[in-house]
Amino acid sequence: MFNKLITSIVLFSSLALSSTAYITGVRSESGHYAKVGYNYGITFETAIDFNEVWDDYSIIFGWSAHPTSDPTSIGSFVGSTLDLTSVGEVSTGSGTFDTDVYIDPKLFNTGKVTTYTLNAAVTSIRGPSLYTFVRFLNTTITVEP
Repeated sequence: MFNKLITSIVLFSSLALSSTAYITGVRSESGHYAKVGYNYGITFETAIDFNEVWDDYSIIFGWSAHPTSDPTSIGSFVGSTLDLTSVGEVSTGSGTFDTDVYIDPKLFNTGKVTTYTLNAAVTSIRGPSLYTFVRFLNTTITVEP
């Protein structure tokens, strides 16, 4: 009985070590608008894939007027990028991690409160064949001047 328990723990631990998480979603801070000229916090959600190894390498932040007609588009303009290697989020665990996006006055100059779709294009490599691809995740952010 004790041997079965130890075997199960060792098997689970080795499986957990060989699996990695990947980014599954993005959400904006709730409760207030983003303000032009300031950073705005966003949260990325991650989940574990027990079947394949994932590595997410970068995120390209694009913006478009809300609602966007194409959820697999980078948007009307690119705002910034995030190098996941430099922030230690290439191989994440299950859960979340936070970052900020800068609301650049050169790009967000409408002069009125405007709702945008933040399009996060996540570049990734998956599996032993090193399959490369891009996933698009979206959230809505309201920006005030």
